[in-house]
Amino acid sequence: MITITTEDDSLAEHEMQAIRGNIRNTTNGATITLSTTSFTINNTLGSKLKKWEDEGFPDVPGAHHAKAIAAELRARKTHTLVRDIEHAAINPLVQSAKSAAKNALGQPPPWPVREPQECFMVDGMKLAIRKIKTHKTDQREATRWNMEEALDRLQDTSESRATAKEVWRGMKSPHIIKGARGFMWLAMHDGYMTGDRWLKTNMSEEYKERGMCKNCIQVESMNHILFHCEEIGQEMIWKLLTSVWSEAGLPKMSANWGSVLAPGIASPESGERPLTGHERRLWTILTTECDRVIEEQGEAHTAVEVTNRWYAAMNGRLALDRRTRRGAGNVAKIWLPILNDRDRLPEDWVLGGGGLVGIRKASG
Repeated sequence: MITITTEDDSLAEHEMQAIRGNIRNTTNGATITLSTTSFTINNTLGSKLKKWEDEGFPDVPGAHHAKAIAAELRARKTHTLVRDIEHAAINPLVQSAKSAAKNALGQPPPWPVREPQECFMVDGMKLAIRKIKTHKTDQREATRWNMEEALDRLQDTSESRATAKEVWRGMKSPHIIKGARGFMWLAMHDGYMTGDRWLKTNMSEEYKERGMCKNCIQVESMNHILFHCEEIGQEMIWKLLTSVWSEAGLPKMSANWGSVLAPGIASPESGERPLTGHERRLWTILTTECDRVIEEQGEAHTAVEVTNRWYAAMNGRLALDRRTRRGAGNVAKIWLPILNDRDRLPEDWVLGGGGLVGIRKASG
């Protein structure tokens, strides 16, 4: 049994060092009971050991010794018990520990301080993740340019300028499905094989042709594909979106690099009222689904084919939200403004299996 006592948790580092020495001098097959009056030691080696190991012992007194003690205990073949000492004022173990501490005051440790075996030292997963997150790397020039373009477009309809942190956080919205989130992230980082990537000197002439938009005869980029190409697909998709949106009586919105890659913080055009929370979620869902339709276009399609694919994608997403049933009330409030015959839908249309529910067709 090892007994540690103190009225001052600021001495925790010295106490930890004493524990290390005693553990080293205890037979490997013996069970250790660590009795202490120290709140810090009880937490560090007991109830909060796993949590603090995961986090790298943040601001924990004697953290280096605590990690070493945990490693020493893992190397042992027997169990270790950490417990509080009850009735410390009259406990003979406490009195004995205090006497030993006074006698050892100012004396060098009677044992060598050795580092434990590396295999028993733990760097927790949370600590590893934090190291990755806090590791600073230089931002890619393409990412910086794309982010500035998004922030500029967002500012066109807003009184204040959004931040890059808000844009990245918005991509984690639960209303953006995994595939769309990956597309947005890659688009912002210029991660797709487009434009200049095909025009490198080591590329064959056949490959270099892929770097040019055949319809517009200019170097292709994701921004060009989504918003500026004269091909019938992308222009018609955004027209379908804005038509369905405006005919539902919602505040007028523009589809651009900012409002589509950061839909959660986009603002309506000048003079329009602000979006409600459910309207903002609907805009997020619709724009990210439009991204996916454009991404999957491939070869050129007719106007009828583009229209059918767009409505199929929107109705498919509506069906997905109904099936998952994550808050039927929220699903109803988000989708109701753009549904066909919305006034005639039953109250339980989200959870109900019967009846046809779909997006209202845009006029013209």
